[in-house]
Amino acid sequence: MKIILKRFKAGKVYKGLLFLMDNLGMEEFGCFTLESVIDGIKPGEYLLGLRTIGSKHLKYSKKYGEAHIGMIEVRGVKGREGILIHIGNKLEDTRGCILVGEKRMEDIIIESEKAYLKIYKRITKELKVRKVRLNIC
Repeated sequence: MKIILKRFKAGKVYKGLLFLMDNLGMEEFGCFTLESVIDGIKPGEYLLGLRTIGSKHLKYSKKYGEAHIGMIEVRGVKGREGILIHIGNKLEDTRGCILVGEKRMEDIIIESEKAYLKIYKRITKELKVRKVRLNIC
């Protein structure tokens, strides 16, 4: 599976569209994204993995129980680690990570939990059996 994040700068944030591409090359819209321009990830291709340490992992484990097997982490970003794809709505929630949402308004995204759970199931299912790449452009 390959994930494509198409984004554009809008003031202090990157607004993005996240697409999930299956192994046959079929592309499906996954959700909207939001990142800080200051902490944004440089364009390129990165591997995704599961992070099973940290406060976000503990919080999500308590909230989602056995359905949560780890935080989706963007790996291979030069000079950084712990970059997660997670729930949040506004710039202050990003903390250098990628927020997801079902809808976008100005500089916020909404229905974040719904979007997260939808893509989480797809991505973690793939991570169990093969590498998943994130292409940011």
